[in-house]
Order: sequence, then structure tokens, then C-alpha cells
Amino acid sequence: MGIQAKRENLFRIIGMMLILIGFTISIFLDIHVVGDPLLIILLLLIEISWFFLSLFLKLEKNFFVDHFFQIFLVLSCFSIFLIIIASLLSSTNSVFFTFISKVISNLLIIVCWHFCLSLYKKEKIIFFFSGVGYVLISLIYGIKLLIIYYTLIPLIFITTGIVFIIISELNMKKKGLLTYI
Repeated sequence: MGIQAKRENLFRIIGMMLILIGFTISIFLDIHVVGDPLLIILLLLIEISWFFLSLFLKLEKNFFVDHFFQIFLVLSCFSIFLIIIASLLSSTNSVFFTFISKVISNLLIIVCWHFCLSLYKKEKIIFFFSGVGYVLISLIYGIKLLIIYYTLIPLIFITTGIVFIIISELNMKKKGLLTYI
């Protein structure tokens, strides 16, 4: 790709950064949405642990790449355990619904961010559908609980990041500079 796609690559990186900024904003706004201090701690434990796994895989740290399946299983069991605890600690069904929808939407952001710069066709499909899933869950969640302003700010960042990446990759494909593996 080199110099010919310098502008498009810059837009891809900006898109990745916008998704990361949107995820960070989403975590901070989750504190206000969830409200219960114990549920906030459980939510942060789940989201941050998955984010660090994604980050270490993205940086290709040998231990995490070599033992991905085992780490994935342990982290999945850990997350399920924390979700069960959250269901027991939730005072009402709406509190648990808020908790679980925030967990799912933020995990979709992490997956979207992880695969956003991939050149593999399967991973690019995962990027697209996790981004769309996040947008849909955020909109449904925000409208259902009438807290659209808490989901609107990260939604704008993440959607803009996804659009930047998709448009720049379509431009690169049109110029013949990008082929998926």
C-alpha cells in the first residue's frame, strides 16, 4: 500500500482511535448508568479484562497469542461468574437488564476495535457485524431506558470510526491497493 494509500491508512487509524475513544467514553458513562457501586465494579472487571486480552493480542504478545484458547476459556468463565453475581446483586430486573446490555454492547465494541484494521476477510466481517450489533443494541437500549444521551456520545464516536474505516477501505479497494486475504 505504501505512499499511494497514505491518506486512506491515516483515515483507518483515525477510525480505530475514534472507536477506542468511544469505548473509553462508554466505560465512564456506564458508571452513571448502572449506578450501583458493586455492579459498576463487576462491569469494569469484565470489560477491562476483555479489553486487555484484546490489546495484548493486538500487540502480539507471545504468551497471550500462544495460550489464547486457555485464556479465552478462563476469561469467559470469569465473566459468566461475574454476570451471575450481578444478577444476584441486582435490585430489579431493569438494573440487571442495564448491566447485561452494557456488558454485551461494550464487548461488541472491543471485538469491533480488535478487528478494525485487519486485512483478513473473515475478521473484517466480524468487525462490521460487531459494530452494527453495538449500534443496534445501543439504540434499542437507549430508547428503551430513555437514556439516549448516555449512549449517544460514544455511539457518535464509534459510528464515525466505523464509517471512516469502511470508506477508506472501499477507496483503497477501488484503487486496487487493498485486497482481503
